[in-house]
Amino acid sequence: EDPNDSTEEFCMTILALKFCAFNNGVSKLHGAVSRKMWKEVFYGIPENEIPIGHVTNGVHAKSWIYPDLFNELKKTAETVNELSDFDIWQQVDNISDDCLWAIHKKKRGELILYLRDRVYKQRERRNESEGELAATRTMFNPDALTIGFARRFATYKRGYLLLYDTERLEKILCNADRPVQIILAGKAHPADQAGKDIIKVIYDLSCDSTFSNHIIFLEDYDIDLARKLVQGVDIWLNNPRRPLEASGTSGMKAALNGGINFSVLDGWWDEASTKDVGWNIGMGEEYKDAELQDRLESELFYAALERDIVPMFYDRDENDLPLAWVEKMKNSIRELGTGFNSHRMLSDYVSQCYQPAMQMKASLSADDFKAAKELASWRDQIRKHWDALSIERIEAPENDFVYKGSSMEIKAWLKLGKIQPENIIVECYHGNSDRQFEIQNANRQSMEFVETEGNLSLFRTDLHCVMGGQYGFTVRVLPGHEHLTHEFLPGYIKWADFE
Repeated sequence: EDPNDSTEEFCMTILALKFCAFNNGVSKLHGAVSRKMWKEVFYGIPENEIPIGHVTNGVHAKSWIYPDLFNELKKTAETVNELSDFDIWQQVDNISDDCLWAIHKKKRGELILYLRDRVYKQRERRNESEGELAATRTMFNPDALTIGFARRFATYKRGYLLLYDTERLEKILCNADRPVQIILAGKAHPADQAGKDIIKVIYDLSCDSTFSNHIIFLEDYDIDLARKLVQGVDIWLNNPRRPLEASGTSGMKAALNGGINFSVLDGWWDEASTKDVGWNIGMGEEYKDAELQDRLESELFYAALERDIVPMFYDRDENDLPLAWVEKMKNSIRELGTGFNSHRMLSDYVSQCYQPAMQMKASLSADDFKAAKELASWRDQIRKHWDALSIERIEAPENDFVYKGSSMEIKAWLKLGKIQPENIIVECYHGNSDRQFEIQNANRQSMEFVETEGNLSLFRTDLHCVMGGQYGFTVRVLPGHEHLTHEFLPGYIKWADFE
């Protein structure tokens, strides 16, 4: 972070941030968290302007969607038949409710059969009794509300949260008229003892006679098991400790298949969630007290199951169709299938990163790398002379309050030293100010070079006030060159000093 600190340890992330033309998080929230994490690398740059954007992850739909559902989507489409075409996801509205529900029941049934076979092999490997082996042939109910939870068992993912109040959990899961079952799978890192302890607690509870037909932990989590889970569950549960989840993709895979997400607003779900496509645990709160967070969010977890999720699943019409549930399934497939597949993700990378990078490469390498050599020379000059640049004086009307749409002339005199005016960007940074005179929801407006007298260069602009009321502004200077991908070079920004 500090090039002048010889004691600082080498960091690959900082190396990448300083050398890459484009930086991004893998969800909108991850981009915001990353800007906060690495703001010292871009010291002096407002957090919201730090050049770290986001391209939200997406999943390869054809690898994860249930074949019967894919075929049904193609059948109803007249002009599209590939999952890479965004329009195909809209075809779910042309699938009848009873057809979609029949497909879903089929894949849930296949999941339960797969689960029974997998658990049989687990128990056989552990030399369990004949009775325990025989019990696997009837375990779990192919018609019950089925919740899936599968991932790395890192502690921040809180696999233990659903077990916070086992008495309340028992009442939810073991209701004879409205049974609920939870399938958990995953692995902890060999060095993560806390993660392994969470798995042990879950496994021990699944062996309890009260929960043995309602909670199961599947060993040796792999891609085959993952595919069965995301295709067959009714609910995909995700309860990380916000904001520690970068993206998450399992919930996307479930959504493509009509699984409904039930999640903390973290990672991809923070930008995907609406009341029409799933349920939230909380409203995106962040806590300093982890124990308090666990207690409150476990309460929200149980309450949502009791109040919303279980009743909706078991609310059936005369044909035993859960119409409200099927509507939510369709919303999930349509909205999340469109927005969170790898075709959309790659399209974003192409438009935001790859195409601009190719254009930059072509521009810099033309004429025996003429532009690249000029850019290198320019950067060398900026590096050598930046410290001598200063904002000497600012002239502006003394207005405490302004009207929206009004304007005022701003002048700034800069001492540039050996830097030429065309090699910098001078801006007004402005907006409404709070009681601490901090600018909120800032805007930026370029200032024009007017003239140089002696060792001072004059820049001016007619500042357009985008809001009314108490208003603030300052002046800043950035390096400027046509071949920069962005003007925020780490360590190169000057702000006016009003003290």
